[in-house]
Amino acid sequence: MSRPGRAPAPSGDPVRALMADHRRLCEQAVDPLDIAAGLEDVGLSDTAAARYRHADVFSLAEELYARVERRPEPPAPAAPAAPWGPDTARALGTAALHLPAAGLLAAVPWLAQVVGPVAAVPAALLAVGWLTLAAPAAAPTARAGYGLAAGLLIAPAAAGGLGPATVLALAAGAADLASRRLRDAGRRHLATAPTEAEYRARMRPLLPVAVGAQFAAAGLAAAALPAGDVPAAAGPVQAVLAVLLLLVAVLLRGGRTTVAVAGPAAVGAVLSLLPTAAPAVHLVLCAAAAAVLAPYTWLVLGSPRACRAESDGGPPGD
Repeated sequence: MSRPGRAPAPSGDPVRALMADHRRLCEQAVDPLDIAAGLEDVGLSDTAAARYRHADVFSLAEELYARVERRPEPPAPAAPAAPWGPDTARALGTAALHLPAAGLLAAVPWLAQVVGPVAAVPAALLAVGWLTLAAPAAAPTARAGYGLAAGLLIAPAAAGGLGPATVLALAAGAADLASRRLRDAGRRHLATAPTEAEYRARMRPLLPVAVGAQFAAAGLAAAALPAGDVPAAAGPVQAVLAVLLLLVAVLLRGGRTTVAVAGPAAVGAVLSLLPTAAPAVHLVLCAAAAAVLAPYTWLVLGSPRACRAESDGGPPGD
């Protein structure tokens, strides 16, 4: 995109140099807000706008919009969407990797009672290792962080038996598939949208739809599969955890590793300290985490930088 605005020459028109640096942005903008967003993306702040005799970036963008003639680029031909087959196969592989990990985590409380807490530690560590292999990220630190965060999140809900463990494994596979399709949609819109404002408008409804589908699918799976020795209220907990897994996958593929790992890991750590808490407490904690992460993930998904992120690796074959 455009280069950051350089310091203006001492002349009677300090905006002229900025116009030259960002002419393409100004020519293709559909409104001043589009220019303001572009300037902020390249690091021009309100303090820098003062050098151009403006109080903030938005008033500077209004002058640029008024002075530069519009010359929108013709829309590029739409790139074909990536086929669903490979993504679906990879998502099934992700679910298959999560299933033994969830099963091990479900067995940890039983092992702790029968063999002892110390003997249950290797099973928990092995589960975290399995989850690390399934992480939707390329960097080793991101993979390790995902393994720990996902393990802490899944363990309390999976403790009810094979049914809840299977639900969460399937939810992880669905999260992997949805995050891949969202990334693919973002890259296609990035190539065809004439402006960043149009790109954001196209991406805006995608995450809410994906979250709704993830919640509904996990809820139906929890109702259909045997629940084990857990209250019926545990079903909504599994559905909310499925949404959290989706948000984590989207953030990791968007290059936001710290937020993707730290938030869920903190919630999982709290849940691990409340093994006997009612499902309603788990539901409130997980829903609060999802309510915080969802708006941030929505903003990240609307940023072109998220689709250009190179940290979107994953299991082999990604």
